Amino acid sequence: MTMKHSNPALVGGVGGSLSDAILALVAGAVETLWTWQNRADTRASLSTLDRRLMADIGVTEDMVKDEIAKPFWRA
Repeated sequence: MTMKHSNPALVGGVGGSLSDAILALVAGAVETLWTWQNRADTRASLSTLDRRLMADIGVTEDMVKDEIAKPFWRA
């Protein structure tokens, strides 16, 4: 038995491109949110480093202060 769909988005018609665009938009938003969360987590971790650990990874206290002062949306 074959079923017919009246919604073009379900069969890849004209609405399919709109569905693809919405999916791409949502995927982009999710990726952006993940990036922002990753930056916030990384900066929180940086804020816990002592001077010895900063020296081990080759950064100065000023570099860490500058990095953790950035808002999560700024690279």
